[in-house]
Amino acid sequence: MKPQIMKSKTIVRLFAMATIAAFFSFTAVAQEQTDPNPLAISVTQPDSGALKFMVIVGNPDKQKVQLKVTNANYGTIDRQIFKSSQYGMVCNLTDAADGLYTIEVRSRKKVIKRTIAINTVSVYNTNRMASLVSNTK
Repeated sequence: MKPQIMKSKTIVRLFAMATIAAFFSFTAVAQEQTDPNPLAISVTQPDSGALKFMVIVGNPDKQKVQLKVTNANYGTIDRQIFKSSQYGMVCNLTDAADGLYTIEVRSRKKVIKRTIAINTVSVYNTNRMASLVSNTK
């Protein structure tokens, strides 16, 4: 059973690992035209303030492909199987708990993985104010 995830207005979700930022705009492309399995994946984050990711898979050979989103603690979150030449989905991690999430695309001969890290950072605004309480001579 997957845990319930609570929302809080005082918590802002940010990505702590700078290396993960590369995955948001990274598009994996077959390394050479001679690649017998030209499977490709693109994971982007259209709105940097939201935890929604656009996943696009290029499958020019129209082979059977499995796309899976997993987390080590909660197992498989989403799984899709398709044979189309291109497949897209929005991976909504808005209510996901902190941790590493893996987006895996698997065909018979190739596996491509991308990792997204979610970390909660609490933000507190402290404002100091002064006011005149007494005005004596």
